[in-house]
Amino acid sequence: MSNQWEAFEEDEEVEIPKTTSNPVRKIKKKLRRKKEKFKINPSPELENEISDLLEKISLYEKEKCYKPKPEKKKFKKKNVKKNKQKKFRKKKSVKKDYKWEEFIKKKEEELKYKREKHEKERRAKQREAWRKEEEERWKKRQQKKKEYKLSKLSSILKRIAL
Repeated sequence: MSNQWEAFEEDEEVEIPKTTSNPVRKIKKKLRRKKEKFKINPSPELENEISDLLEKISLYEKEKCYKPKPEKKKFKKKNVKKNKQKKFRKKKSVKKDYKWEEFIKKKEEELKYKREKHEKERRAKQREAWRKEEEERWKKRQQKKKEYKLSKLSSILKRIAL
């Protein structure tokens, strides 16, 4: 027969939780229990034990937590009345807004001037191109008229010569 407990035998070992040696936690636990007892049945002995435990906790916590803090830099505060300061800020912001608006207006005017200048140059180029085309057309027409007149004259001369 097979053993019925063989099913539970495995190579994996279950980790057993180990108690830690944290003295602060142990002292706090004792303190809680002593306080509970003191609430139920107050006595001077328990009160002394609680005070001893509190002293021990404070010793442990002081050792761990004590770190000297760096000194903070001190700065001098200017004595300015708040009302004057607000008024001054408002004036500055208004001036800045006004300057900004002027700046934008100047830039817009410059861009407008540049656009107009560019448009004038473009129109002048178009006019020049149109004038040249018209001159060429006019010259071609004049040549055609001369050729036509010459061809008529030559045809007339041929008739006369014959």
